Amino acid sequence: MKILWFNHRDLTHPRAGGAERTCAELSKRFGSMGDYTTLVTGGYNGTNRKERNGYTSIERYSGYIGPHFAVPHYLGQDFDVVVDDLAHAMPWFSEILGSIPGVVFFHHLHARTLRGQVSLAAEIALRLTEKNYSRIYRKWPFVTESSRAVDDLIRLGISSDRIQKINPGVDTRFFRPGNKTDNPSIVLLGRLMDYKRPDHVVRAMTKVVKRFPDATLTVIGDGPRLDHTRTVAKDLGIETSVLFTGRVPDERVASILASSWVNVHAATSEGWGFSIMEASASGVPTVAYNVPGVSEAIQTGKNGILVENDNIDALGEGLISVVDNPWDLSVTSRKYAEGFDWDITATKWRAFLKKVSEDRV
Repeated sequence: MKILWFNHRDLTHPRAGGAERTCAELSKRFGSMGDYTTLVTGGYNGTNRKERNGYTSIERYSGYIGPHFAVPHYLGQDFDVVVDDLAHAMPWFSEILGSIPGVVFFHHLHARTLRGQVSLAAEIALRLTEKNYSRIYRKWPFVTESSRAVDDLIRLGISSDRIQKINPGVDTRFFRPGNKTDNPSIVLLGRLMDYKRPDHVVRAMTKVVKRFPDATLTVIGDGPRLDHTRTVAKDLGIETSVLFTGRVPDERVASILASSWVNVHAATSEGWGFSIMEASASGVPTVAYNVPGVSEAIQTGKNGILVENDNIDALGEGLISVVDNPWDLSVTSRKYAEGFDWDITATKWRAFLKKVSEDRV
């Protein structure tokens, strides 16, 4: 198959996340099955406009809006199927603009996470856009990753028979257990955004430090809340217990995860907890708020603990409970992650795309 995939970022983008990981992992495996993927995406400073390898062509256009202007050009070419990726809320209108069959990839309801990320005007516009997905895509099927996202789509007016749930995978060969640090070590992984609530993690850490004075928190990632999070740590007097690494290579992420005792997650919502599954594969349980997306990535007692949303004390107590005895959950976390495999995910995706292509939906 010749697959056309629209997304606003590729995996090399400085702000890439789980959505971009999915596209990269799938296209690599599609290639091994004899398919070719063309990813049309937004560009950024310091990157080539076009990048090709044996199974993928990445074709970048200026910024967030640039690739939208290129949509008609690509829809006029000879592709078998199109993926309109809604990772960043704005639709691509491929069902309206072209005749190639396709699917819509819906990650999560952005209305829960827009506040603080975009201007008020953009927030209102994107909320309205999400409410009209059923009008923009009247026939195309939707693929999503979690049961909560399925429910969200149904509330948006998409009939259940047009929704296919396919869980993402995790690279259990890359993320593996390693030797743990001597002192209790906690890790926070992800872009530091308002909806990720990194300040909650730092505040919860004060409870951990009172119980375990030698405990440390390693914050991996950057973002608009980085300076604020540093300030919170300083104001609370635990700046020496919190290490900020900034954005680091994947190999360094894997190394830090493997040596950590527990992962922590405080977002208001996720499409899927990619960092949670990477931690699980590393034999590291996660303590997180019980919120959409995250609640499906964590099975309490297997790969972590879910606590009451927005309850910082509960988050801290959850961390303490794992630090008290992390080893049992370490073993079960790894075993749980082994049930999520990118090869299986790619096989399911490919079968669905092939069916869509052949049925000419």
